[in-house]
Parts: sequence; structure tokens; C-alpha cells
Amino acid sequence: MTIRWSRVDYCGSGRYEGGPRLEGQPDLSINCESTTIDKPPQNGQVLQNLSGLDDNRATTHCTDPLTLYPFYHSSQLSLLRSLALCHLIRCFFTTDPTYLALVIKLCILLSRYQSAHPECCATPIISSGAASKSQLRRHPRSVHVSVNAFQQSVNLTEPDLATEFRDVAFESHTSGHRDYPSLLERRVNALEAGFSPTHNPPGLNHAIEHYEVALNLKQLHPDQHDLHTSLASALQTRHWQSIRLVGLGFALNHYNSAQALFPTSHVKHRASLYHLASSLFSRYKHLDELSDLESAIGIYRSLLDVDVGYPERDTLLYALANGLLIRFQRLGELEDLDLSIQYHNAALKLRAPGHHNRPRSLVACASARRNHFRVTGDVSVLDGAIGLDKAVLDLYSPRHPERYAALVGLANSLVARFQQSNNLDDLGVAIEHYEAALGLCPPGPIERSILLLYLAEALRVAYEKRGRVEDLETAFALLYAALDNSAKHHPVLLHIHGSLATCYFVQYDITQYVPHLQSAFAHRRAASACRSGGPSQQFQAAMQWVASAEIHNHSSALDAYRSALHALDRYVTTGCSVLTRHQIIKKAPGLAANAASCAVRQSQVTVAVELLEQGRALSWTHLARFRSSVDELRNGGNHERKLADNFERLSSQVRQTPDPPEVAHALHYWQLSKDWDELVEKIRQVEGFTRFLMPPLMDDLLEAARDGPVIIMNVALYSCDAIIVLQSGTPRHIPLRHLTLGDVGQLSTSFSEILKSTASSEGTARQRRLVAFLRQVWQLVVSPVVDALMGMEDTVPKGSRIWWCPTSKFTSLPLHAAGPYRRGEPNLSDLYISSYTPTLSALIRRRGRDTEASPVMKKFVAIGQPNPRGSRNRELHSVNIEMDVVRRLLPPSVSFTELHEDAATKEGALRALRQHSWVHLACHGKQDLGQPFNSCFAMRDGPVSLLDIIQLDLKETAFAFLSACHSAVGDEATPDEAIHLAAGMQFSGFRSVIGTMWSVDDESVHHMVSAVYKNLVEEGMDYRNAAKALNQAVKTVDRHKVTLEQRIVFIHIGA
Repeated sequence: MTIRWSRVDYCGSGRYEGGPRLEGQPDLSINCESTTIDKPPQNGQVLQNLSGLDDNRATTHCTDPLTLYPFYHSSQLSLLRSLALCHLIRCFFTTDPTYLALVIKLCILLSRYQSAHPECCATPIISSGAASKSQLRRHPRSVHVSVNAFQQSVNLTEPDLATEFRDVAFESHTSGHRDYPSLLERRVNALEAGFSPTHNPPGLNHAIEHYEVALNLKQLHPDQHDLHTSLASALQTRHWQSIRLVGLGFALNHYNSAQALFPTSHVKHRASLYHLASSLFSRYKHLDELSDLESAIGIYRSLLDVDVGYPERDTLLYALANGLLIRFQRLGELEDLDLSIQYHNAALKLRAPGHHNRPRSLVACASARRNHFRVTGDVSVLDGAIGLDKAVLDLYSPRHPERYAALVGLANSLVARFQQSNNLDDLGVAIEHYEAALGLCPPGPIERSILLLYLAEALRVAYEKRGRVEDLETAFALLYAALDNSAKHHPVLLHIHGSLATCYFVQYDITQYVPHLQSAFAHRRAASACRSGGPSQQFQAAMQWVASAEIHNHSSALDAYRSALHALDRYVTTGCSVLTRHQIIKKAPGLAANAASCAVRQSQVTVAVELLEQGRALSWTHLARFRSSVDELRNGGNHERKLADNFERLSSQVRQTPDPPEVAHALHYWQLSKDWDELVEKIRQVEGFTRFLMPPLMDDLLEAARDGPVIIMNVALYSCDAIIVLQSGTPRHIPLRHLTLGDVGQLSTSFSEILKSTASSEGTARQRRLVAFLRQVWQLVVSPVVDALMGMEDTVPKGSRIWWCPTSKFTSLPLHAAGPYRRGEPNLSDLYISSYTPTLSALIRRRGRDTEASPVMKKFVAIGQPNPRGSRNRELHSVNIEMDVVRRLLPPSVSFTELHEDAATKEGALRALRQHSWVHLACHGKQDLGQPFNSCFAMRDGPVSLLDIIQLDLKETAFAFLSACHSAVGDEATPDEAIHLAAGMQFSGFRSVIGTMWSVDDESVHHMVSAVYKNLVEEGMDYRNAAKALNQAVKTVDRHKVTLEQRIVFIHIGA
């Protein structure tokens, strides 16, 4: 049957004969003459033979039947697809862009149809028949037409359509084709620009892959800069979306390559430098490496020196100000904060009213001022921040989407001013702004929960000031609403529990109703268990629990301390370097000592020892954890090796996650922490690793007392105690009732003042002061311990070795030298042979390597450096004498090597430490109080730092004599960490170390060295006799040549 179709005009009315026109239907502007066909053409038949096709006639055949069916009919869809193919062919042969535009419009129409009618599963237009697709790919114009169509499809956000055109364009050319690099670059540009990685990560991954291919093909091409920059940008984007630090590292490399391709004055060079700084800044946020932040700030400053228009000056000022603000938050240098405010002000001046970034600058200026206020307490600075917050608010209309953030920012500033001035008007206005913000809160539970928390906190404070019960009741209601609204993985959950705890404590103070107190502690416990808040916030929550438990003398106090120590351990784990971990540990001064005091007060002495071991010397614990435990696990079978690799991988990812976690990455962090915990549990199922990452138990710690008792001297906020650990049985507790934390601090201060009085005219007076001080230490600290030891004479006879394990301020006292110093009365050194150990575990680790009854002495090296190059210290004239003494006293059987003066370089010293089991170091020692890991021995060409030493991981080392100043004393901020050169030598492998607690006298030190080595040789050159040799030297050295201060400056550490 023959059917006659009439002419159709798509340019006319909103209706056509086939049915109602779809809303938004494109204007196709097609007029076709009527023709006769037997039936509508089938999809896929139009392009069977490109060379013989009359495309005008085919177009007519596809257009006329459109009037037969309504738009929603499936045949209508098939005809539209065929019509699009016809126009695509016209474009191939004529290169007329009009036809390409028609193709795109038709495809959009098809896409809308399929969205409205998903049941009609039509194939994409270019996929209509394998033969048709093959013909298109072989056509000489197919690449250029399809790439243009691809890019237009991307711009119109039609990903499926773009993918079809991309495949035709890209797959039709091999890598050897002359247009391949250009096509590849166009393809990835469109991929990256058109598809947000948030919605289409595979598209971004394809872009990265093809940028890399294009870069390889165009290594000598002038566009190489743009390819480096584009690839770096794509990698950085993927990093932001998925927290891939490897990708960020590659991005940094490509930005570096891009900026090197142009002279420094070229705009592309500056652009690449700017992006490089931004990437460094991103990496700093994850790795916390200060060098990245410093480099970014340096680049921003260098770009400011030359103004060539890109990046714009206000952008650079803004970026530099942010970098300085972050550095201030890291280092606490007020100069950085002042400069940040200065640069933010300069950027704000360049962003005049009407500038699109002016609100952002106003917010940044206000934030910097709030930080300044928190440090200085200067209310005028906070007033300036509030003025800026109000200016931001004035820029937004009542329904503007940014008004919400402006209201919250202003309210936060007003609350801060209230806390300073106690002006209730500020608090009242802040509450009004929070309430107004609730009506503008963005959709989603996260933002609302945070705002509810802010408002509840303000109302709780208002209740404390005004006494209106409805304020507290509303605060409770808001907090429970926020609690119900928060997912278990969101960081705000921790703060909600903390705020609820505070509200219950406030309520209990008024009612004295015990269930309110119990509810308060339940929420303190819940807050400290919220892993989602990140390690730092979880640690702070646990510390709040500790403080509350001590204030209320609550039964949960010991659990609170355990939680805090566990959280601190996790917090320290997030540190990406030993320096970062040390900064974290500074935030918990005395935590382990207070935890042990709590256990002692509850008559749990064994628990006290375990808690001290868990919370002290964390820097060394974490270093040992990765050096021993993980390595031992990896040395097992394939299963154990895989577990070790996965543990290191997950640990690295945890360290690279921002802390506290950003809202956008909260679920990622929560899942990562969950995976880490599950992996640790799997490792603990391996034989021999049941206590992996867990603190040692008392049964394991008893091994430390194998050769003599270990005496833990604990000073805490609530008590001072001595605990004697023996090889068997329960540790013995000795309360030091007449001693307080303040008393020990005063003893430490007095001793420092004695050491500072160095004038020769004060020599005799200082000697008298020192003796009086040592008597005081004996009476208050050491004598009660000696009395207890004398009562254990069967177990600890006179002359036995004892190990002191002091905490906090006790670490700065010369306990080994205490005594009555009266004729006929023995001093401590006359009764026992003293050694020190930072922890019981450190002593066990060194003893654990003993495999022989009398270890074989291998090689001895003496390293002497009297005059390091560039040093401001005076030359050490006794070093030469000291080296001669050591050489002369050693028996001929000892293999002796000497590094002296020019030979005593940094690399030479480190190499000698690796190659010798016995070491004597005679040189300047430097204690760095600010960064104790930078403490060092001064060599000819540079320092051998503590960081250098702990990286050695020495094997089969026995003894080290450190004849250098301050080699065995740590910093005052973290005395429990025992971060000093002697501890570093012990950690790196030396089992027995002699070091110094203060400065050494160059004129007399060789007498002590001579006496020690003489006694050591007589005892058979066994490192285990080093403590005895030192004890004898103190008693036998010529007292006319060596003062008391210089006789007791040396201490023994280790086995």
C-alpha cells in the first residue's frame, strides 16, 4: 500500500499534526518536499552505503513520516534518530556547521524523549548499526566533524551523546596519525571541562590517561606547557575528590615541568608557579610537612614582586595571607598572623565594592582578626572582625544563599566577644542570628546539626547567666534534635555529645540529682568514643572526661584515663614525621603520670605501671613499632607479608587524612578508620602478634627487673609515688607523702640555678650549695626508696644494680648522686650501682638481644672533634688527651679505629657508627630545647643530629661513651619522652650508654674518662659492666682534679 505524506513545517505553531510539541523542543527549521514511500525507514538502514546515498532524498524520507505519529510514539523516536544521521552525513560531505547544529539539537530532543520514556530503550545515534559506525570511522572528514560534535555535546552536558562522538573521532586514528596529538588534547580538554569529577570520575580518569599519552607524543612541542598544566590540574582535581596524594605528587611534578618551559617573566611561567604553590598548600594540609607550606608561601611572595597581570594581585595577596595564617596556626608566631591580616587588608582594598570576591575577602579578614583575638585577647581586634562580619551580611539580600554563612559568622564573633566582655546584649543578638540562620539553613542534615549545636551552646550559656529554665530546656531539645539528625560517621556527633554532657553537668550543679551526673558522664564517654571526630578531637573529648572525673571524684576516672591514653596513641599515629608526633605529644603533659596516680589512689599499682608504660616515651614507641613489629610480621609467610603491606598502606592513608576530617570526607575517614581497626584485629589473630599495637602487660614488663629492681619515680598533679618493680611479684608502692608536684618543680629550678653559677669565684660556694641540694634530694626523694630496698636485702643486697625510671620533673634531678654527704653515712652510690632507663620496654628491648653469657667485643672506634668548622664554641683542648687515654687503655686484642679532627666528618661519623660495636665520642654536644630531635654532636663539616642517629638501625652494637655536653637530658616541655642523644643511641641499637646531664668541663673530663675505661678493662670489657665502672670511677677519681659537679655529671643508661 502506498501512502502519501503532506509537507511539514517545523517552524510554525506550537502544535503539529503528529501530536503536541514537547516543551523545549528545538527549532529544527527543516522544510521537505512531499514524497512517496512504502513504509517508514528502519533504524540503521540509512548508512548502509555512504558512497551511493542521496542524502537529500533520505532526509525527506525521514522527515515526512514524522507527521504520522505523536511525539511520544516509538516510531517517532526511530525517525528522529534516522533524520539526525542524515544530517550528520550532510555535514561530513559539506563541512557545513549548520547540519552539525541540527544533529546536536535532534540528539538533545532524543535525549529528552528517553528521559521522559525510559521504557523505550533506544540505542544512541552513532551506534545505529555496526556497519554504519564502521563507515563513519573510515570517512575522511569523520574525525573533525565528530570532535566538534563531541565538544558541543560536552558543552550541552550530554555525556552519553558525547561518548558516542568521542569514540568515532578518537578510535578512527592511530597514534601515528599527524592529527592524533591534537585530537587527543581536544578530547581530554572536553572530558575534563565538560564532566565534573563529582558526577563522572571515570571521565576525569580518562582525561588523565590521555593527557599522559598526548604529553609523550608532544615532548618537543610548544604546547607542552599547556599539557603539563592541564594534566597537573586534572590530577589535583582527582586528589580533591578522592584524597589521592600520589596524584597530587604527580601534579606537583607536572607544574614544575610546566614552569620550567618559559622564562620567569612569562605569564605561563607565573601561572604554573601559582598552581604549584596551590598544590604544595594542598599537600601540606594532608601530610603536615612544614617545608611544603614554607615553599608555597615563598612562591606567593616571589610572584608578588613582579606584577604582570597574572595571577591578579588580589588573588596572590589573598593566597599569601591564607598561607601565613595557616603557618601561624602551626608555629604560633604572632608575626605571621599580623602579616596575614596586613595582606588580607591589601587584597580587600583591591576588591572594591561590587567585586565578585569582595565577600570572600571580608570573611577572611574577619577570620584572621578572630584568630588574633584568641591569641592576644585584644577586644578592639574582635570589634574589627564583627564590623567586617556585619559588612558581609549587608551585602546579601534576605534570601541570598550566602546569607546563612554570614549570619553564623557574625553570631560566632558576637559569642566570642561576649565571652570576653560578659555583655549579654552580644549573646542575645548572637542567638537571634543563629535563629535567623535556621530559616536559611542549606538542605542536608550536616549543616542543620552544626547550627543546632551552635544555638544550643549559646542558649546554655544564656541559662547560666540569666537563669531562665526555658533556655536550658531549649538547649537540650536542640541538642537531641541534632543528635537524631546526625549520621554516625559525621564529626559533629562528638561535639553534640560533649555539649550534652556540659548541659547535664550544669543541671546537676543545681539539682544535685545523681541521674543527671550519670547522664553527663555517659555523654563524656560517648564523645570520647566518637572516632568520626578525628584523633585530635577524640583526644580532647577524652581529656574533658578525665577533667570532669577528677573534679567529681567519679568512679569512671580510670576508664577516662585509659580512653585518653588510647586516643593519644591514635593521635600520635597520625603524625607524618617524628617532629610532628613530638608536637602532638606536647599537648598531653603529665597525662601518663596522672593516670598512674589515679590507679595508685585506687590501689591498683600494677595498672599504674602499665599506664605509665603505655603513655610515656611515645616517640620511641612509635618508631620501634614500625621498626620491629611490622618488620617481624613481614618476615612471616605470604599472608603475614600481605597484612604488613596493608597495614602500612592504611596507616599512610590515615596519616594523610586531614584532622579533624573535613565534612566532605567524613564518611571516607570513618570507613578508613573502620578498615584500619579490622585489619589490626586480623593481625592480632596471627600467632605471636596477639598484643600487636597494644600496651604491654605487667607479666611482660617484669623482665625489665631481671638484673635488678626498676624504681619508677612518678610525680603527678594529685600525688607523688615511687614504685619498685621486681622480677616477680606485685610491684611495691612507696608513697612520697611529703612531696608535691610543686616541690619537685622547685627542686628542679634550684638545681638549674646552681648549675648556672659558673664563675670561678663562686666555685666553693657552688660546691656547698650542690651538697645541700643533694642532701635535700636524698631526704625527700631517695631515702624512702632506699629504706624500702634495705628491707628487701635478700632480693636486693647492697652493691646490687638498680635502675631509675623517673617521670616529669624527676627526670632533671641527679637521683644517682643523692646522699647525706656526711662522714660515716653512706651515699646512694655507696649502697647501689645506679643506671637509668626511659621506660621498662626500652630496657627489655636492649636486653632481648643478649644471646651470649659474655658478648664478644668486636670493633672499637674513637671519634674526636675538638674544633668543628664554623662553630662559635671554643676549641676543646682535652679531646686530644682523651683520645690518647682511650687508645692507651684498650687492650691489644681490641680492634681500634680513630677518627680525629678533619677525618671526624658527619658522614665519617655515621659510617663509623654502622661499622663498630663500641664507640667513644668526644666533641661538642648541643641540646635543642625547641626541637629536641635536632640535638646533635658537632663534627667538622656539620652536625650529626638525633634524627640522623635514630635512622641508623644498628645491629650488634654494645657500648657508647658520649663525652659531650647535655647528651642525656631531654627538653623541659616533654620530659617523659626522654628525647636526647643518649636515648637515641640506645634506640638505634646500643645496649649500654654513658652520657651527661649537663655541661662537661673540658679541663677535667679526661680524668673521668680514664677512670671509667680503666675499671671497664679490668672488668673484662663487657658492656654490662659499664655502670659498675662508672660507679667506681666516681668514688676513686682524684677529687682535687675533678669537682663533685663533674664527677656526677655522667650517668649510665641501658643494660
